[in-house]
Amino acid sequence: MAPIVVPIVGSDRLDGALHLKLVLAAADPAALARLTQRMPALRAASVAGAIEFSRLYASTRTPVDAARLRAILTAALRAEDADVADVLIVEVSAAD
Repeated sequence: MAPIVVPIVGSDRLDGALHLKLVLAAADPAALARLTQRMPALRAASVAGAIEFSRLYASTRTPVDAARLRAILTAALRAEDADVADVLIVEVSAAD
């Protein structure tokens, strides 16, 4: 999946951006083909989950809680498509 960048908003102002790269795993080749066809919807669910995480938990002053981010994204993506076997965060950062 292409990199995702969402804003970090704190105290009603833009504090920075949350950058992440995801890899989605499928259980088998047929599921992978279905995921590939649904990639725009899966990306939209990923962005929505990342925005929710950023709104509640992200800060440029603290490390990103990748485990919590992964849990939020996994729930969002599996709700969108049951063929998502696993969500791997290969890169994550919060920057000004």
